[in-house]
Amino acid sequence: MKEVFPAYYPLTEDDFSKLWDECLFVFDTNVLLNLYRYKTETHDQLFDIFDKIKESLWLPHQVALEFHEERMPVIKSLMNAYEKIERTIEENYTKIKNELKSYKERHPIIDVDEIVRVLDENYKSIRAELENKKKTHPNWTTRDEIKERIDVLFYEKVGEPYPQERLEDIYKRGELRYSLKIPPGYEDRTEKKELPYRKFGDLILWLQLIDKAKHIHKPIIFVTDDTKKDWWSKDGTPRSELIQEFFLGTGSAFIGHRLRNIKYISSFDFYKMRT
Repeated sequence: MKEVFPAYYPLTEDDFSKLWDECLFVFDTNVLLNLYRYKTETHDQLFDIFDKIKESLWLPHQVALEFHEERMPVIKSLMNAYEKIERTIEENYTKIKNELKSYKERHPIIDVDEIVRVLDENYKSIRAELENKKKTHPNWTTRDEIKERIDVLFYEKVGEPYPQERLEDIYKRGELRYSLKIPPGYEDRTEKKELPYRKFGDLILWLQLIDKAKHIHKPIIFVTDDTKKDWWSKDGTPRSELIQEFFLGTGSAFIGHRLRNIKYISSFDFYKMRT
Protein backbone atom coordinates (compact mmCIF):
# COMPACT_ATOMS: atom_id res chain seq x y z
CA MET A 1 0.00 0.00 0.00
CA LYS A 2 2.78 2.44 0.90
CA GLU A 3 4.33 2.01 -2.53
CA VAL A 4 1.07 3.09 -4.17
CA PHE A 5 -0.10 5.76 -1.67
CA PRO A 6 3.08 7.34 -0.25
CA ALA A 7 1.22 10.56 0.65
CA TYR A 8 -0.48 8.77 3.51
CA TYR A 9 2.63 7.29 5.12
CA PRO A 10 5.16 9.36 7.12
CA LEU A 11 8.80 9.11 6.11
CA THR A 12 11.17 7.20 8.36
CA GLU A 13 14.62 8.36 9.44
CA ASP A 14 16.10 6.05 6.80
CA ASP A 15 13.81 7.61 4.18
CA PHE A 16 14.98 11.09 5.15
CA SER A 17 18.64 10.07 5.14
CA LYS A 18 18.35 8.64 1.63
CA LEU A 19 16.30 11.61 0.48
CA TRP A 20 18.91 14.04 1.77
CA ASP A 21 21.67 12.35 -0.20
CA GLU A 22 19.70 12.28 -3.45
CA CYS A 23 17.38 15.29 -3.51
CA LEU A 24 17.31 18.68 -5.18
CA PHE A 25 16.56 21.70 -2.98
CA VAL A 26 14.20 24.21 -4.54
CA PHE A 27 13.43 27.57 -2.93
CA ASP A 28 10.30 29.50 -3.79
CA THR A 29 10.25 33.11 -5.03
CA ASN A 30 9.10 34.42 -1.66
CA VAL A 31 12.15 32.96 0.10
CA LEU A 32 14.52 34.73 -2.31
CA LEU A 33 12.63 38.03 -2.07
CA ASN A 34 12.58 37.84 1.71
CA LEU A 35 16.37 38.07 1.66
CA TYR A 36 15.78 41.80 1.11
CA ARG A 37 13.35 41.98 4.03
CA TYR A 38 15.42 40.10 6.59
CA LYS A 39 17.96 41.68 8.90
CA THR A 40 21.53 41.41 7.60
CA GLU A 41 22.45 38.77 10.18
CA THR A 42 19.45 36.67 9.23
CA HIS A 43 19.93 36.76 5.48
CA ASP A 44 23.63 35.94 5.97
CA GLN A 45 22.58 32.85 7.92
CA LEU A 46 20.25 31.82 5.13
CA PHE A 47 23.01 32.31 2.57
CA ASP A 48 25.20 30.06 4.75
CA ILE A 49 22.54 27.37 4.46
CA PHE A 50 22.45 27.86 0.68
CA ASP A 51 26.22 27.43 0.58
CA LYS A 52 26.01 24.14 2.51
CA ILE A 53 23.65 22.64 -0.05
CA LYS A 54 24.76 24.56 -3.15
CA GLU A 55 25.58 21.39 -5.09
CA SER A 56 21.95 20.32 -4.75
CA LEU A 57 20.26 23.66 -5.54
CA TRP A 58 18.01 24.19 -8.52
CA LEU A 59 15.72 27.05 -9.55
CA PRO A 60 12.61 26.52 -11.69
CA HIS A 61 12.29 29.06 -14.50
CA GLN A 62 9.02 30.32 -13.01
CA VAL A 63 10.73 31.16 -9.71
CA ALA A 64 13.57 32.97 -11.50
CA LEU A 65 11.04 34.92 -13.60
CA GLU A 66 8.97 35.97 -10.59
CA PHE A 67 12.08 36.95 -8.66
CA HIS A 68 13.26 39.30 -11.41
CA GLU A 69 9.79 40.78 -11.90
CA GLU A 70 9.06 41.33 -8.21
CA ARG A 71 12.52 42.31 -7.01
CA MET A 72 12.27 46.04 -7.75
CA PRO A 73 8.74 46.42 -6.30
CA VAL A 74 10.02 44.82 -3.08
CA ILE A 75 13.05 47.14 -2.99
CA LYS A 76 10.84 50.19 -3.58
CA SER A 77 8.35 49.12 -0.91
CA LEU A 78 11.17 48.89 1.64
CA MET A 79 12.30 52.41 0.79
CA ASN A 80 8.72 53.71 0.90
CA ALA A 81 8.31 52.23 4.37
CA TYR A 82 10.21 55.15 5.93
CA GLU A 83 7.78 57.70 4.55
CA LYS A 84 4.76 55.59 5.51
CA ILE A 85 5.98 55.13 9.07
CA GLU A 86 6.79 58.83 9.38
CA ARG A 87 3.31 59.73 8.15
CA THR A 88 1.66 57.30 10.55
CA ILE A 89 3.66 58.64 13.49
CA GLU A 90 2.92 62.25 12.60
CA GLU A 91 -0.80 61.61 12.19
CA ASN A 92 -1.04 59.89 15.55
CA TYR A 93 1.24 62.45 17.21
CA THR A 94 -1.05 65.26 16.05
CA LYS A 95 -4.16 63.33 17.06
CA ILE A 96 -2.87 62.68 20.58
CA LYS A 97 -1.88 66.30 21.10
CA ASN A 98 -5.29 67.52 19.97
CA GLU A 99 -7.08 65.09 22.27
CA LEU A 100 -4.91 66.12 25.21
CA LYS A 101 -6.00 69.75 24.87
CA SER A 102 -9.43 68.95 26.25
CA TYR A 103 -7.87 67.87 29.57
CA LYS A 104 -5.49 70.78 30.04
CA GLU A 105 -7.86 72.90 32.12
CA ARG A 106 -10.38 70.21 33.01
CA HIS A 107 -8.49 67.57 34.98
CA PRO A 108 -7.15 68.02 38.52
CA ILE A 109 -4.34 65.45 38.32
CA ILE A 110 -3.18 64.93 34.74
CA ASP A 111 -0.33 67.26 33.80
CA VAL A 112 -0.98 67.75 30.11
CA ASP A 113 2.04 69.99 29.60
CA GLU A 114 4.38 67.30 30.97
CA ILE A 115 2.81 64.64 28.78
CA VAL A 116 3.17 66.88 25.74
CA ARG A 117 6.81 67.58 26.63
CA VAL A 118 7.61 63.86 26.80
CA LEU A 119 5.62 63.25 23.65
CA ASP A 120 7.52 65.96 21.77
CA GLU A 121 10.89 64.57 22.87
CA ASN A 122 10.03 61.06 21.79
CA TYR A 123 8.53 62.23 18.53
CA LYS A 124 11.73 64.11 17.66
CA SER A 125 13.85 61.12 18.72
CA ILE A 126 11.87 58.70 16.57
CA ARG A 127 11.99 61.02 13.56
CA ALA A 128 15.75 61.38 13.94
CA GLU A 129 16.22 57.62 14.26
CA LEU A 130 14.16 56.97 11.13
CA GLU A 131 16.13 59.59 9.22
CA ASN A 132 19.44 57.98 10.26
CA LYS A 133 18.21 54.53 9.25
CA LYS A 134 17.05 55.88 5.91
CA LYS A 135 20.51 57.30 5.20
CA THR A 136 22.15 53.92 5.84
CA HIS A 137 19.56 51.91 3.90
CA PRO A 138 21.23 49.81 1.16
CA ASN A 139 21.02 51.30 -2.32
CA TRP A 140 20.15 48.10 -4.16
CA THR A 141 19.33 50.01 -7.34
CA THR A 142 23.02 50.95 -7.69
CA ARG A 143 24.60 47.75 -6.48
CA ASP A 144 22.67 44.73 -5.33
CA GLU A 145 24.90 42.38 -3.32
CA ILE A 146 21.95 40.08 -2.59
CA LYS A 147 21.19 39.56 -6.27
CA GLU A 148 24.88 39.07 -6.98
CA ARG A 149 25.05 36.27 -4.39
CA ILE A 150 21.90 34.68 -5.79
CA ASP A 151 23.35 34.85 -9.33
CA VAL A 152 26.46 33.02 -8.17
CA LEU A 153 24.53 30.37 -6.24
CA PHE A 154 22.23 29.54 -9.14
CA TYR A 155 24.69 29.91 -12.00
CA GLU A 156 23.72 27.29 -14.60
CA LYS A 157 21.08 25.94 -12.17
CA VAL A 158 17.98 27.59 -13.63
CA GLY A 159 15.38 25.58 -15.53
CA GLU A 160 14.33 26.26 -19.10
CA PRO A 161 11.10 28.18 -19.80
CA TYR A 162 8.08 26.42 -21.22
CA PRO A 163 7.31 27.25 -24.86
CA GLN A 164 4.21 29.37 -25.44
CA GLU A 165 2.22 26.40 -26.72
CA ARG A 166 2.84 24.51 -23.47
CA LEU A 167 1.90 27.57 -21.41
CA GLU A 168 -1.38 27.97 -23.27
CA ASP A 169 -2.17 24.32 -22.59
CA ILE A 170 -1.40 24.85 -18.89
CA TYR A 171 -3.74 27.86 -18.80
CA LYS A 172 -6.56 25.68 -20.14
CA ARG A 173 -5.80 22.84 -17.75
CA GLY A 174 -5.42 25.33 -14.95
CA GLU A 175 -8.95 26.66 -15.38
CA LEU A 176 -10.32 23.16 -14.84
CA ARG A 177 -7.98 22.35 -11.96
CA TYR A 178 -8.78 25.62 -10.20
CA SER A 179 -12.53 25.15 -10.66
CA LEU A 180 -12.17 21.74 -8.98
CA LYS A 181 -9.80 23.17 -6.35
CA ILE A 182 -7.01 20.81 -7.31
CA PRO A 183 -3.80 22.16 -5.73
CA PRO A 184 -1.63 24.07 -6.09
CA GLY A 185 -2.52 27.60 -7.16
CA TYR A 186 -6.29 27.79 -7.02
CA GLU A 187 -6.06 30.37 -4.21
CA ASP A 188 -4.59 32.76 -6.82
CA ARG A 189 -7.51 32.43 -9.24
CA THR A 190 -9.06 35.77 -8.20
CA GLU A 191 -6.09 37.51 -6.58
CA LYS A 192 -4.01 37.44 -9.77
CA LYS A 193 -6.70 37.03 -12.38
CA GLU A 194 -5.47 39.85 -14.65
CA LEU A 195 -2.49 37.93 -16.07
CA PRO A 196 -2.56 34.19 -16.83
CA TYR A 197 1.13 33.67 -16.14
CA ARG A 198 0.65 35.15 -12.69
CA LYS A 199 -2.68 33.49 -12.00
CA PHE A 200 -1.20 30.13 -12.95
CA GLY A 201 2.28 30.83 -11.59
CA ASP A 202 2.11 28.21 -8.83
CA LEU A 203 0.78 25.61 -11.26
CA ILE A 204 3.55 26.36 -13.76
CA LEU A 205 6.10 26.07 -10.96
CA TRP A 206 4.54 22.80 -9.82
CA LEU A 207 4.68 21.26 -13.28
CA GLN A 208 8.28 22.40 -13.71
CA LEU A 209 9.15 20.63 -10.45
CA ILE A 210 7.49 17.44 -11.69
CA ASP A 211 9.22 17.64 -15.08
CA LYS A 212 12.62 18.17 -13.44
CA ALA A 213 12.22 15.26 -11.03
CA LYS A 214 11.02 13.05 -13.89
CA HIS A 215 14.07 13.98 -15.98
CA ILE A 216 16.74 13.46 -13.32
CA HIS A 217 14.97 10.76 -11.26
CA LYS A 218 15.51 12.58 -7.99
CA PRO A 219 13.22 13.63 -5.13
CA ILE A 220 12.67 17.33 -4.42
CA ILE A 221 12.55 19.32 -1.21
CA PHE A 222 10.61 22.52 -1.81
CA VAL A 223 11.04 25.39 0.66
CA THR A 224 8.51 28.22 0.65
CA ASP A 225 7.06 31.02 2.75
CA ASP A 226 3.65 30.46 1.16
CA THR A 227 0.98 29.68 3.76
CA LYS A 228 -2.04 29.22 1.48
CA LYS A 229 -4.23 26.15 1.86
CA ASP A 230 -3.66 25.14 -1.76
CA TRP A 231 -0.18 24.05 -0.65
CA TRP A 232 -0.66 23.03 2.98
CA SER A 233 -3.00 20.82 4.95
CA LYS A 234 -4.37 21.89 8.34
CA ASP A 235 -1.55 20.14 10.21
CA GLY A 236 1.10 22.12 8.29
CA THR A 237 2.22 19.30 6.01
CA PRO A 238 2.06 19.45 2.20
CA ARG A 239 -1.32 18.57 0.72
CA SER A 240 -1.57 14.83 0.21
CA GLU A 241 -2.80 15.46 -3.36
CA LEU A 242 0.52 17.14 -4.14
CA ILE A 243 2.63 14.32 -2.72
CA GLN A 244 0.53 11.76 -4.58
CA GLU A 245 0.54 13.62 -7.92
CA PHE A 246 4.28 14.15 -7.70
CA PHE A 247 4.90 10.46 -6.97
CA LEU A 248 2.62 9.25 -9.76
CA GLY A 249 4.26 11.65 -12.21
CA THR A 250 7.87 11.01 -11.24
CA GLY A 251 8.20 7.95 -9.02
CA SER A 252 10.06 10.20 -6.57
CA ALA A 253 9.27 11.85 -3.25
CA PHE A 254 8.13 15.44 -2.77
CA ILE A 255 8.80 17.14 0.56
CA GLY A 256 7.51 20.61 1.34
CA HIS A 257 8.92 22.84 4.06
CA ARG A 258 7.33 26.10 5.14
CA LEU A 259 9.47 28.91 6.56
CA ARG A 260 6.99 30.49 8.95
CA ASN A 261 9.42 32.78 10.73
CA ILE A 262 13.01 32.98 9.59
CA LYS A 263 14.08 34.64 12.86
CA TYR A 264 14.30 31.11 14.28
CA ILE A 265 16.96 30.23 11.73
CA SER A 266 19.47 29.20 14.42
CA SER A 267 17.08 26.33 15.19
CA PHE A 268 16.06 25.73 11.57
CA ASP A 269 14.23 22.43 11.77
CA PHE A 270 14.77 21.20 8.25
CA TYR A 271 16.27 17.71 8.50
CA LYS A 272 20.08 17.88 8.78
CA MET A 273 20.08 21.53 7.69
CA ARG A 274 22.12 22.51 10.74
CA THR A 275 24.91 20.05 10.02
